[in-house]
Formats: sequence, structure tokens, C-alpha cells
Amino acid sequence: MPKTADRDSTESATHPEGPLVRPADLYSGPSRFSPSTRLWGTRVIVVAALASTLLWVGAVIYGAVGDPQLAGYLEDRTFPTAAEPICAAARADVDAFPPAYEAKSPAERADVIRATTARLQTMLDDLRAVVPDTADAKWINMWIDDWGVHLDDRLDFARRLDENGAKEEFFESTKSNTQISKSLNGFADTNKMESCGTPGDV
Repeated sequence: MPKTADRDSTESATHPEGPLVRPADLYSGPSRFSPSTRLWGTRVIVVAALASTLLWVGAVIYGAVGDPQLAGYLEDRTFPTAAEPICAAARADVDAFPPAYEAKSPAERADVIRATTARLQTMLDDLRAVVPDTADAKWINMWIDDWGVHLDDRLDFARRLDENGAKEEFFESTKSNTQISKSLNGFADTNKMESCGTPGDV
């Protein structure tokens, strides 16, 4: 009869396909990567992280100071340069009147509004005369047209003051869901034409 293997035999058991490997053997012994390889990998990670950080910092700085111009800024400064003194002269004349809202009666208030609006209309005529023949003309003329809407609002208020008295309020037309004066003032501020904003005197 064939001899049966003793369970207590000290001989090593073998797997049909080769020696058995214990799970612990997979993690024992020195690292597969040399110290120089690990150091190189660490440096790559640090450099990548630093580059990413610098990229974001650079984007923030560029957004703040590298490209400071806002939407609506006129690269050709011909019109803003000519417009500011025209608006400054008109603003000085308007400021020479007592503020309309301080008038002693609705009729007096309406008279002041009509007088100052007439001066602002002259300002618009002068501005129209210095619009350059460039691609910017379209946007400048739209802004001047919006100024005309603002003047119509002023005159409408003066008319209602005469007809209905002190109970009337000043109402503005809207553009892009906001008061048209905000659009006018935004364009003026963006283009360094501070005097070309609405006077807010009614």
C-alpha cells in the first residue's frame, strides 16, 4: 500500500503551481523605490503644487490690476477727452441754480427744472458734435440718446408739478431693469467723465 503522508511531517507543503506565498511576504523587505527616486517624486509634487498656487495668484492679480478696464470703456480716448470739459461747463451752470428740490413751491421747482434741463440739452448738442467717426460712435450716441430720455423725464416731472402740485414725484425711465441715470453715470464713471453724470438736482 502506498505510504500516507504524516500530518506532523516537517516537510514543507508545496502548491501544485509552486511554493505558497504568505500575504505578509508581499510587504516585507526593503521598499521597491530607492531614496533618490522617492526624493525626486516628492520634488515633482511640491513643484506642481507651487506652480498651481502661482497660477491662481497670478490670475487674481491680473484681474485686479492687469486688465483694469470695465465693460463700456472706450479704448479711443478722443470722445472722453473732449466730453469732460463740455460736461464740466454745463455742470457749473446747473450748480449755479438753487437745487430744484429746495424750491418754495411746486411752480418754482418746475421753473428751475426747465431752466437747468435746457442747459443740459445744450450740453447734449455740444457732445453730439464731438462724437468721433469711429466704431465707438454707436455706443456714444446710444449714451447721448439715453441722456435725452433722462431730460424728457425731467420735463415730464416739471409738467406734473405744474398740473398736480407738490404730491408729484420724480420718476425715471428704466434701462436694463434699473434707473436710466445709473446707466448714464456708469458709462461716465467708466470713461473718466465724472462731470458727465446726472446732476441729481431735481
